[in-house]
Amino acid sequence: MWSITDLFLVGLALDVVGAVILAKGLLADPLTIYRLTATYVGSNPTAALDRIEARVASEFGLSYLAGGFVLQVIGYGAEVGGVETATGPYRLLVAVVLAAGAACTAAVGWIALHDRRVQQLGRRVQSEAEAEQARSKAAIEKERAERGEGPLRNG
Repeated sequence: MWSITDLFLVGLALDVVGAVILAKGLLADPLTIYRLTATYVGSNPTAALDRIEARVASEFGLSYLAGGFVLQVIGYGAEVGGVETATGPYRLLVAVVLAAGAACTAAVGWIALHDRRVQQLGRRVQSEAEAEQARSKAAIEKERAERGEGPLRNG
């Protein structure tokens, strides 16, 4: 049987998974670093994808870290509040199994939901880019009209 104080280890496991995912979003490989620093005409698609990937890793990592800290606080509060718990090798085994299960569940959640979240955020970024281009074009057209110049020609 598990105990509420097992939440300490479960919380730590979530914190570790969250920290690893968060670090994944911050640590770029050499090829990505090169592509991010290269000069492109127009925009840098590698930079956009890298920022999206980093944002998604941050969302997952911070969520797991927050969840882990909350579980640790609950476990600590239960201990301070006097909740009795058994100790011993069996209790340790149960706590470690629960922590491993939580870590695996968090990792599977990352694997299962990561690509979908990247695609969602990519669509939002594209939509914002298109809206920003339209706003910029409208501002240029307005300026040209105020100066008495004709509209921009396509092509």
